[in-house]
Amino acid sequence: MLDNATFRLLSVTPAWTRYLLMDFRASAVSDDKRDFLLRLGVNLATGAVPDAMLAAMERALEDDAADGLSPEDAELPAPWDRGRLLGLVARAVPPRVETVLDPFVKGLRRRLGRDQERLHLYHNDLYREATRRALALAETDPKRPREEQRAEAIGREYQARLDDLTRQYAMRVTVEWVQTRELMMPVHRFAVQIRRRKANRTIQLDWNPVVRRLEPPLCEFTASAERPSLVCDDALHLVVPAGLGPCMGCGRAYRRACHRNGCPKCGTAETPRQGMTAGWESAP
Repeated sequence: MLDNATFRLLSVTPAWTRYLLMDFRASAVSDDKRDFLLRLGVNLATGAVPDAMLAAMERALEDDAADGLSPEDAELPAPWDRGRLLGLVARAVPPRVETVLDPFVKGLRRRLGRDQERLHLYHNDLYREATRRALALAETDPKRPREEQRAEAIGREYQARLDDLTRQYAMRVTVEWVQTRELMMPVHRFAVQIRRRKANRTIQLDWNPVVRRLEPPLCEFTASAERPSLVCDDALHLVVPAGLGPCMGCGRAYRRACHRNGCPKCGTAETPRQGMTAGWESAP
């Protein structure tokens, strides 16, 4: 369903499509380490990334009869060029890695919070004691400046220890492309017309016979697994709410799928996932 537009089914026809199934090996390193595999599949005819269907499609790959066979007269989608494929990978992999790492990151945050609280209690007691001693002395007492300096030194040490904790729990994620496999299969292709105000656009969606489901469209800004529910006014891009949200710089809403280089008003550039790129470092 679309929140700000309507759609109409135009036709359903039998067709063949080509999937690329790309496997990635990822590692997240902080005070602990997590290794995992990630699979990204893309329908080259429609651009859909059917995450929920990949397990069933993987089983189809194991069937030799289903892998790579199609009628000689089957019309298959053309392979994507390198730039287009890498652009999709750059947008689609980070949010999926973030989803897989969410329990790991939550654990890091719990331990970080616990260590910060312990550090605060320790240094706060020292600071209060040094401050109490300084205030108990007369302003002309030569010992008072020494106690005040001691309190300042405790504050500097506390900040330094906090910085050490931030570095300790900072997370580095690396993603390595392992292999790509191709799968061809018959589908039913739905032609769907999207209408927004006086404009319209026709998109194609494939019904996958392996899982007996219609592949959801991809958000044309984030390429995340979240299903798009909004349509922009200019090119009628399908996007999640973040794709039409306010700019981080000036606060004005703008169409990110149309203006990928940044806000047209202030020029602030935003990525689909701020700070999430292959090989990124971030504090939890």
